[in-house]
Amino acid sequence: MRWLLTVLWVSANVQTGEHENFTRVVVTIPVDAAWQLGRNDNGYLLRVPGVNEYNLGGFFDLIPRDRIVDVQNASAGSELQFFLDCECYADAFLEGTRVLVLDFR
Repeated sequence: MRWLLTVLWVSANVQTGEHENFTRVVVTIPVDAAWQLGRNDNGYLLRVPGVNEYNLGGFFDLIPRDRIVDVQNASAGSELQFFLDCECYADAFLEGTRVLVLDFR
């Protein structure tokens, strides 16, 4: 008997925008995902179960590197690491069921 293993690869789209007092990051996530955002030694870590990779192409096209200096897919796949170089904090909220908005102030 043959077994067919299907792996669902979920990539989350990431968009950015710069405002006078904050940097906005918008992430499209799976519907009703149990996301978490927390501080760590480098800045902030976003965890979205069910996401295998974050599409970071063009992340710095519209924003300077004065708040967020780098961003990387973390080793766990479902994690996105934001490296900060400021006395910043992040606010996060869902817009609907699939759009996660992060504001770094």
